[in-house]
Amino acid sequence: MNGERWIVTAAHDDGSITACCGGGGGQVVLPAAYVAEHVELAYAATAHRAQGRTVDTAHALVSSNRTREVLYVAATRGRQSNRLYVDTASDPDAATGHRDLTEKQTMRQVLVGILAREGADRSTHETIPTRRTPRTASAGCTPSTSPSLAMPRPTAGRR
Repeated sequence: MNGERWIVTAAHDDGSITACCGGGGGQVVLPAAYVAEHVELAYAATAHRAQGRTVDTAHALVSSNRTREVLYVAATRGRQSNRLYVDTASDPDAATGHRDLTEKQTMRQVLVGILAREGADRSTHETIPTRRTPRTASAGCTPSTSPSLAMPRPTAGRR
């Protein structure tokens, strides 16, 4: 049941609930102690948890520290509508208390910044061309001859 969504069909006076699986099937009665400890409402979720789900309407809070992949998930879950609420006064490091030092951005600036921020991991072959400098390029360094990418040779007697 971890991460699954169920529909509550009855709430009982003792704190237990009767629920059925969202995809159909039988009903179960969840004891009050289990409900108190492990049951959460499913009307809100992180973009990571929402990935792969489709809902009637989606509402997403978007701040400047998000990536374009997370924005895509947050903005595409709703069947009938998707709404983005853009935080233009977000402090990227609230723990250090820079809120008054952080310049307020426009909604457009926040969204352009998010779209420019790639969060997906890149392979070595994708990364190397972006890391080449004019010096290494003119020296003929390529991914296959770069000393930093050479595999160490096995030494005798070691496996």
